[in-house]
Amino acid sequence: MRKYNTKAYECFLNNIKSVPCAHCGSAFDRRNPNQRFCSDKCRFINKVKPLPNGCWLWTAATNNKGYGTFKYCGGNDKKAHRVSYEMFVSPIPDGAMVMHICDNPSCVNPDHLRPGRHADNVDDMVRKGRQAVGARHARWNPQSPHHKHNPSSPFYVGPAKT
Repeated sequence: MRKYNTKAYECFLNNIKSVPCAHCGSAFDRRNPNQRFCSDKCRFINKVKPLPNGCWLWTAATNNKGYGTFKYCGGNDKKAHRVSYEMFVSPIPDGAMVMHICDNPSCVNPDHLRPGRHADNVDDMVRKGRQAVGARHARWNPQSPHHKHNPSSPFYVGPAKT
């Protein structure tokens, strides 16, 4: 639990005033001196930049794959596109993932998101030609310096013995 200067915190509690939300401007009573937004929804929307193609670009923290992250309901970081779907559409069904129709991992526009199974996501990837095949797939590319069928590779296994 965060420790506040007791005297200053008591003073703050005794002088709570309604302040305007930094996003929507509606008045709200702060719960702590650093609170700037009236709700998680306003805090979320403040981290979004709409693009001309309809995507809502996540401008805050991202993970190593480009997906936005957001602390939601006082918990751990959650993927921002999942939070967006839950906030603006409905709860995510058990066992489902949230797929991007626009194929932009940093997009959090609920109109560009839909729930689905892993198999649905793979089918979508194949249908759109985004799977790694041939020269784009290092494991199956004999020209790759790391391929087991490339004689100059340290991973070379040689011809099959009969």
